[in-house]
Amino acid sequence: MEALKNQVDFMQEELEKQQQAFLQTLQLSPEVQVEFGLQQEITRLTNENLDLKELLEKLEKNEKKLKKQLKIYMKKVHDFEASQTMVPVERRLHEQNMQVAVQRKEKDFQGMLEYYKEDEPLLIRNLITELKPQAVSATVPCLPAYILYMCLRHADYINDDQKVHSLLTSTINGVKKVLKAGVHLLLSWG
Repeated sequence: MEALKNQVDFMQEELEKQQQAFLQTLQLSPEVQVEFGLQQEITRLTNENLDLKELLEKLEKNEKKLKKQLKIYMKKVHDFEASQTMVPVERRLHEQNMQVAVQRKEKDFQGMLEYYKEDEPLLIRNLITELKPQAVSATVPCLPAYILYMCLRHADYINDDQKVHSLLTSTINGVKKVLKAGVHLLLSWG
């Protein structure tokens, strides 16, 4: 309220100044009025040009910064791709020697994963209901949960509440289905 009151006061002062200038201009001869109007318009345009020039400089600085970041990321992608082209035999030996370390290593993954709404049942089936423990043991810990998390991040990012709700509901139902199947399996053994 205080800020709005200050803004109204400022605008009233500006209005009074403009009214006084207008009254003074009316008392001048027509030639002087035209010259005065031109001077005011020139001043306004000059100020507008200075503001635009300042904005242009900011945008140019931002563009340079983004280009630098792009170069850095392109180099990282290139380095990653180069590291993925290791000779397969060397890679297998490396993986065998580092298997325990790879399984226990925690990585700080980031990102989002976009999926189509019609692929949601397939996503839940592959990540929850038909996922075998043997398949997960050879991957990064909690990978299925992380994939679901990345899908949720994207749905939230695009502000699609229905997609978020649907994915969470399908995930919960999938987990319940797996738990029920496990209980039935245990009961049939016992």
